[in-house]
Amino acid sequence: MAFALNWRRCWRLLLSGVAIMVDRYPDAIAAFLDAMRAAGIHPVAPIAADLGNGLIRFSCEGDGKGKRNGWAVLHLDGIPAGAFGNYRLQVSERWRAGSVERLTPAERRERMAEYRRRQAERVAVKLAEQEQAAERCRTRWANAGPVDPAHPYLMRKRVSGEGLRQEGNRLLVPMFDPAGAIWNVQAIALDGSKRFAKGAR
Repeated sequence: MAFALNWRRCWRLLLSGVAIMVDRYPDAIAAFLDAMRAAGIHPVAPIAADLGNGLIRFSCEGDGKGKRNGWAVLHLDGIPAGAFGNYRLQVSERWRAGSVERLTPAERRERMAEYRRRQAERVAVKLAEQEQAAERCRTRWANAGPVDPAHPYLMRKRVSGEGLRQEGNRLLVPMFDPAGAIWNVQAIALDGSKRFAKGAR
């Protein structure tokens, strides 16, 4: 019973500490949350009461069921500062309080426009990298030779190498898109280990 009472007392103290922290730093927490929203990170549930207690993980709009791609850490001692991000969106930003005034609607729109511009740039870079990797895969496929029917992997699996090609002692399995273009190849080594081309789809 004593343990239960102590546990309950600790829990009340913890909750009161969170409440004091939120009450003491409302502008900093609000500015931090504004910066998160401006970066395109929208928690599906309130997280203000959890900030200031170390790293937290949370679900964001657009996450799959059970996923917690959002993360944040906020330090409220001294000058409030922290960081936040979203693994799915590949966003990671640092934040430090200067003036802790809340953003105006116009400022929020400006930040969101900047975020979307940066996101579009990241997508364009990724697509360009995938296209370059695909070209390397197509070159490998074009230069590969016919499959050796006695390849150890084929013999162990008791399958033919129809539709495959061979690059040295590695089998190549092409990955096509619906239009028939190769975007990746899977290499199968003698021991059966498999590896896709780096940077490709």
